[in-house]
Amino acid sequence: MLALLNSEIFRTVKRPVTWIMLAILVLVIAAFYAIVYFTVSDAATSEALRPDATRNNGFAIGSGIASILVIVLAAQSMGSEYGWGTIRALASRASGRIPLILAKLFVLAGYTLLTLIVTAGASVGSAFLFGSLANNDTGVSGSEWVDILEAVARGMLSIGVYAIIALVITILSKSTAAGIAGAIALSFLEQAIWALLGAASDTFDTISEYFISYNVTGLTSIGSDQAVDGFDATRGTIVLAAWLIGLFTIALFIFRRRDITSS
Repeated sequence: MLALLNSEIFRTVKRPVTWIMLAILVLVIAAFYAIVYFTVSDAATSEALRPDATRNNGFAIGSGIASILVIVLAAQSMGSEYGWGTIRALASRASGRIPLILAKLFVLAGYTLLTLIVTAGASVGSAFLFGSLANNDTGVSGSEWVDILEAVARGMLSIGVYAIIALVITILSKSTAAGIAGAIALSFLEQAIWALLGAASDTFDTISEYFISYNVTGLTSIGSDQAVDGFDATRGTIVLAAWLIGLFTIALFIFRRRDITSS
């Protein structure tokens, strides 16, 4: 297991796309603050430049980008093995298919945490820079740092669910592109579908509370102006954790039964 984990870490670190995606994440966050600084003049909107408001501004935007980046890495980590024909060699050298996919999961979890830490750092750093230029450099209080850390923890769970979806689709299709497109499409389409069904009957609104989109939105919006009314954070965490475990179990089941001799 340790050898598999070291191998997966080595390949992830050596892939240029791993660092290119993080660089894009930082640039997007910095660009947001630069645009606000250079284009917005009214005092109310320029509050977005305050370092103590990063959780609802730069971090919120960066988290959305981070979700896409992790989905890309999740699909690529498995899809590239099929594309390069290395899946058979990896499976034959591993002590089983479960340790192989677990190694990928651990690295994926680490990368998810890294993207969220980079998001928080880039948001606070950009806010300090442009906030100082706009005379809005208020600093970040201890309670604000706690809120940011809580947002990182919630982001790990929210992003992790879509990353596992990407993994499942990639294993089923043996395609990186299908995994990326499927997970991203689902993240946008599910909310729209439940909104349409909810317009027909309130029953669907209740049902949607046990699915992914509602709880991801509820968790990631806690403490912001877009917070979901009546959202139960504890129940939302349990629901997403159940989805995460269930989807990962499906990924393990499919991968164990997958014929890789023709890959």
